[in-house]
Amino acid sequence: MEMKLNSKWGRSKYTRYRHTDGYKGYGKIEGVTRCICWSHARRYFTDTLPKDIKSLEEILPTQGLAYCNKFFEIEEKLKKLSPEDRKE
Repeated sequence: MEMKLNSKWGRSKYTRYRHTDGYKGYGKIEGVTRCICWSHARRYFTDTLPKDIKSLEEILPTQGLAYCNKFFEIEEKLKKLSPEDRKE
C-alpha cells in the first residue's frame, strides 16, 4: 500500500510503521512511526567519522558502522534461506 501525504491523515486513527528515508515531511504525519533503513542510518555514522584521526577503531562512529555491517551480513545470510528457515 502506497501512502499519500494529505490532510486526512491528521484526522484519521490510522497507525502504522513506515520504512522511509530521512525526509522530514514524513514526521508531520500523525499515526505513522517512521523506521529509517539501515543504509541511511549507516551513512550518518560514516558522515561523522573524523578525517584526521589515526586510529578509527576507538571512536563511536566506527562502532556504529560495525553494528550496521553486522546487520548487513545477517541480512545476506537470511536472503538465502526459505521463509520457514528464517523463523528458526
